[in-house]
Amino acid sequence: MNFITLNNRTQIRHTFAIALCALAMSSCGFLEGTEESQIRERRQISNDAIAAKDTAAMAKVWTPDYHVVTSRNTEASGRRVNAIRFAEEFSAKPDVIYVRAPEKIKVFIKWNMASEVGNWVGHWTENGKLVELKGTYLAKWHKVNDVWMIRAEIFVPQSCIGGAICDEEIVK
Repeated sequence: MNFITLNNRTQIRHTFAIALCALAMSSCGFLEGTEESQIRERRQISNDAIAAKDTAAMAKVWTPDYHVVTSRNTEASGRRVNAIRFAEEFSAKPDVIYVRAPEKIKVFIKWNMASEVGNWVGHWTENGKLVELKGTYLAKWHKVNDVWMIRAEIFVPQSCIGGAICDEEIVK
């Protein structure tokens, strides 16, 4: 069996050509597309964890300093605090489900950050009535040790139908 060996000059040319291709792909957004698909996969993991009421799996998508502003203007910081809050909500509303649907993801790979804008919807039963709360959201992602993590999320309500929660006035 014959093996082809490259001399140093040829190896340098190949390395240079590969580097140029990677730079061109990055400049044209090809690598951003890969980053975006990774973020979309992580968002699906988050949605699946919420559906499964698995706060440990949810927390694996958040940075340790994860911060949220809920649709009712409640704020909470920290992975542990937010996992506890979700566990309490799952206990109080056993059929609650939240789904986030990303519409636009913009990646700034130089700083390992990205934004996600989309729509969310929450459903649960309250006193025998189906409650539906929905709106828009913004998520800030940060790539940590080659893994995209959610650093912050802000949820803005757009409509609420169903239970008494929809009639409450939020003043904060």
